Amino acid sequence: MAIYGRDKIDIFGVFVETISFFCRKFGSLAGISLVFLLTVLTSSYFLQDRVALTGGFPRVDIPVIVRILILAVSFLIIIWVKAALINATAAQYQGSHFAYSEMTKDVNGKYWRIFRAVVLLEVVLLIPAIYFPIIDNIIDTVSGSTLTLLGLAAIGLFIYLYIKFTFVVPCAVLEDKNIACFRISSRLVKGNFWRICAGLLAFGLIENAIPLILSYVISGRLAWVVTPPNTSVLIYNLSINLGNQMAPAAMLSLQNVVLMAFNAFVIIPLEVAFITLLYLRSKEMVLERLAMDLSEDEETLQD
Repeated sequence: MAIYGRDKIDIFGVFVETISFFCRKFGSLAGISLVFLLTVLTSSYFLQDRVALTGGFPRVDIPVIVRILILAVSFLIIIWVKAALINATAAQYQGSHFAYSEMTKDVNGKYWRIFRAVVLLEVVLLIPAIYFPIIDNIIDTVSGSTLTLLGLAAIGLFIYLYIKFTFVVPCAVLEDKNIACFRISSRLVKGNFWRICAGLLAFGLIENAIPLILSYVISGRLAWVVTPPNTSVLIYNLSINLGNQMAPAAMLSLQNVVLMAFNAFVIIPLEVAFITLLYLRSKEMVLERLAMDLSEDEETLQD
């Protein structure tokens, strides 16, 4: 168990616990990750870039509306997969009995509440992404330095909102909450904002560096794993270029298939487990703090 000072979470301790948990429970998480991989491979096959001629499987040229429907279905499935991983992580970490049938029933029963929370979170995170292009288009006389400051402000706002609402999805999956998840996440992050920010940043650097290194080992060059875009990227691309091509998905070359498999079976479960354990630990700390305050109040009353 990680050790905490009063009101301060040990990010490194949670990271070590995440690695240990992942190694012990890889088999149960892999079954869920397989759904994610199949979804990404299927969408990648149909959403390949229609302009660039690259290697891999034959390109499929399909109408824009069908591409949008494929992205929408992929988004719905990916929400389910991440909710299932959160459910499985929490159940096994807390020592509860875990079965795929029970997990599926629980996630299915909460799915639309989780979906609403995810979409609302994406909309909130979309605000910094769209305000900068809008300002750039409206104000033509803005100097380069001003645009740079606006861009930095947009990045800062995005990071602030992302960290503040990091626990919205775990809360929606594990609690009977909806909009209240935003308030709960904000409360749990309070007092540990910079620790959680540093932890997520370090974890993000690691989870992006590993696939790059793996791609270099496979092909002798660095390559990113390109997966179907999230809601924010999708909406932005639709708004500026609906008539041409959607955001390109990864071509199904052997290298990309291997990288996507690694992403599905290692990176995604690790990321979900890390945030879920952070959520559980932060919640434990709040409950411990409340218990200590209650105990102090009782001692004061007795005196």
